[in-house]
Amino acid sequence: MSERPTVVLLGATRERHASVTAALEPIAFLSKEVNSLALSKSRIVLVDLTYDLERGLRAVEEVRRVIAQVQIVAVADAKDPEVILRAMRAGACEFVVLADGRELAAVVKLLLQRGARESRTGTILSVFPSKGGVGATTAAVNLACALSRLEARVLLVDFERQLGAVLAFLDLAPRESIGDVAKNLHRLDRELLLSSLAHHASGPYVVAQPDSLEDGDAVTAAQATEVLQFAARHFDYVICDGLRGFDELSVAVLDASSRVELVLTQDVIALKNAKRCLSVFQRLGYDKDKVEILINRYQSKAPIDVAAASDNLGLEVRCTVANDYPAAVAALNRGLPIESVAPRSPAVRDLGELARRLTGTPPEKPRNLFRMIVSTLATKESPAHVARRTPEAT
Repeated sequence: MSERPTVVLLGATRERHASVTAALEPIAFLSKEVNSLALSKSRIVLVDLTYDLERGLRAVEEVRRVIAQVQIVAVADAKDPEVILRAMRAGACEFVVLADGRELAAVVKLLLQRGARESRTGTILSVFPSKGGVGATTAAVNLACALSRLEARVLLVDFERQLGAVLAFLDLAPRESIGDVAKNLHRLDRELLLSSLAHHASGPYVVAQPDSLEDGDAVTAAQATEVLQFAARHFDYVICDGLRGFDELSVAVLDASSRVELVLTQDVIALKNAKRCLSVFQRLGYDKDKVEILINRYQSKAPIDVAAASDNLGLEVRCTVANDYPAAVAALNRGLPIESVAPRSPAVRDLGELARRLTGTPPEKPRNLFRMIVSTLATKESPAHVARRTPEAT
């Protein structure tokens, strides 16, 4: 078997097949069988529209329908604007005139490089509340910002259809909704995706539902899974918020996630619900390493401390986020991450530590008090020093 990636050509005569084979000889192996893509890392199909346009367009639509994440190149003898438009509407992502074999080779090479780049997948992480009001969205938004500060590419997805709050947390206007992204996956590449999403200055991109309750799209579980898998090829971290309960959509998102942060507070109801959630996760077949307990608004002197929570849940609590309610509310009201309002907040510190652990970044070294004092003194000029430097001064 050839080590070159396989590219499929449909609808071509023997002569045209020979021409395309010659054009792609250095970079790809040409096949007539769509099934051959199953053994190939590429998902590229060329459809020749030259001799039977209607049949070729039907082939484009069928390939788009049957093969996930396929990249279709329409091939013809001339650039007819009407034909190009119809091919794109049918599902082609590129249009090439076969007379120029170099152009076809360049397009296929570009698609192969793009496919190799997109085959690297990021981490899908769901922030799941054990009950309402535990601060899951606060944790999700500020964790996304903390990951961005570590130069990770982060997408924040708000799955709350009608009352999502992620856009408000970051004072962003809605752009493409989850439904829009789901409908246009076959047309999107990385550049187009990034240009169509809301983007906060602190780093994260955001996709959510429109402001208007009537305009909210009903995203199916299958669409949600497809959007997340697509997004994971373009971002290092995809943070999912807005999951409530265990409906079909939430379970699909949790299934697609490689990590779940189960958020609770230090009260009996949150603890009891967290235990019930862990039981559901177990029945769903999730590995213990997939789920982590995150105690939000943590207070060390509360009756339910880390040890008590770990003992009750049967799972070690490794993550706490300190209570800094005033800073969190101030940040929300200004549409900013907590880091921007209170950079020394203990909540920022704890979420930063979680981000570092997720990315494998070494913990920040504690500041050396002696070095800080020396550094501060060194930057201050004594009156005598100023006088020596400016002898004309009196």
